[in-house]
Amino acid sequence: MPHGETSCVMLPHVLRYNAASNSAQQNVLAEIMGSNKTELADHVQQLVAELGLPGRLRDADVPKELLRTLAEESLLDIWIATNPHPLNSVDEILELLTKAW
Repeated sequence: MPHGETSCVMLPHVLRYNAASNSAQQNVLAEIMGSNKTELADHVQQLVAELGLPGRLRDADVPKELLRTLAEESLLDIWIATNPHPLNSVDEILELLTKAW
């Protein structure tokens, strides 16, 4: 799956997850996108839909059976440690992937 499509699919879910740690910054960006009364994740999701890009993992032909493996492998990525709201377990990542599927 190309990186850009991955961002289209995952960014809204990651924004919702990270809101516990960076809601103030997200509100600033939401205001720039039209209104901070709407969550930044919703703005991004709407933009992705308007552009006709994939909005779910299944839209990008990612099989549901692959989600656990993706979650496990995600923990091996060195960049996972830079996430604003810690992601420490396969189950946390699997929950995000399941929402995105």
